[in-house]
Amino acid sequence: MNSATTPTLQAAVVEAFGQPLVLRAWPRPTPQAGEILVKTEACGVCHTDLHAARGDWPLKPRLSFIPGHEGIGRVVALAANGRVVAGFELQPLTAINDVFKRLAAGQVASRVVLDFA
Repeated sequence: MNSATTPTLQAAVVEAFGQPLVLRAWPRPTPQAGEILVKTEACGVCHTDLHAARGDWPLKPRLSFIPGHEGIGRVVALAANGRVVAGFELQPLTAINDVFKRLAAGQVASRVVLDFA
């Protein structure tokens, strides 16, 4: 990945089960049709996140992944009619609770993509 041309975000990443999270750059998602990009302001941690990060379920998530599904943030871009509209912040804060849908792209990151349709 060339960080000069690929937009990135800061994320707390599970790189190995049972190890501390690693703060690192992660490719920033681009919303597709019917999705929004949310700038994360806060994210809770629940037992789902802890079990996934520890790898103590029979079906383990694929490494590396960003945990989190109880976040809150502001919509900063949306995709509709084949194009992404960005450069604004919609009010108010948006609650994020998108369990398992995007387990590999959780909200312990500065941005996350969600469906809005």
